[in-house]
Amino acid sequence: MRWLVASCAGLTLGLLAALAGWRSTRRQFDDYRNDNAPAVTPREGPCATSGLVAHWTLDSAEITDLRDRSGLGNDLTAAGSFVPWATLRFGGPKPVEGRVGGAVSLALHQWFVGPNNACFASNVVSVAAWIWLEDPARVPTLIAKSNWPSDGWWLMTTSLDPLGSDRLLQLGISSGNSVHHVDAGYQLPLREWHHIAVSIDNAAHEVRFFVDGEAHGPVHRNVPTWLVNWSHPIVLGDYDGTGRWPWHGRLDDVRVYNRVIADAEVKAAFGGRAP
Repeated sequence: MRWLVASCAGLTLGLLAALAGWRSTRRQFDDYRNDNAPAVTPREGPCATSGLVAHWTLDSAEITDLRDRSGLGNDLTAAGSFVPWATLRFGGPKPVEGRVGGAVSLALHQWFVGPNNACFASNVVSVAAWIWLEDPARVPTLIAKSNWPSDGWWLMTTSLDPLGSDRLLQLGISSGNSVHHVDAGYQLPLREWHHIAVSIDNAAHEVRFFVDGEAHGPVHRNVPTWLVNWSHPIVLGDYDGTGRWPWHGRLDDVRVYNRVIADAEVKAAFGGRAP
């Protein structure tokens, strides 16, 4: 009898703790949304049409030319941790030999920030890039338009393991404070160039992955609806521009589309040809 009473008490305490944790998370989410109302950005202009909305070649011999070659002016700016020891330890982004011309090498606490505008506020997004993973620590993220626990997506997160050791190619999406991961079924090798692409279609609830110019795995269907993030800029080399999940490796020839990318376009990007 005492055992039964103790078990019921333990179960009750566990449920109360879980409820308190949920309420704490919910409060954090509500506070975030209250303090970060969706940005009002124009839908008119070139980004109202479907196509390539950003092309960052990252070819400059010095990391000063982060222009968008799509013609839409979605240039990047370098960012990172300004903690003195971090700057001394990791330095800044470095130019390296790339897969298509030059490339950029990022260590921890470094990333690039793009604009927050209608070009990247689309229910359909595709990304293609040459990537080189130097170190999987801290769950490296290639590109994202999200910030916990708000809405959005983060593409090419390569792990669910907090230490990043599994190196799984994945897409993360957020709808409110609910998170979902779509696994490509591909383990990214270390210290090798590979071309990665993904398309996410919110209307069709579909996700497709490509590796080295070819479709990888089946079309992922019945993907939960993700909410477009209007409050946060697009970030290259990190999840949300806080340095929590930074990319540690090289990036080259990154392209973003506001529509589903065609197989022929993936092959063209893989071959280094013009968009």
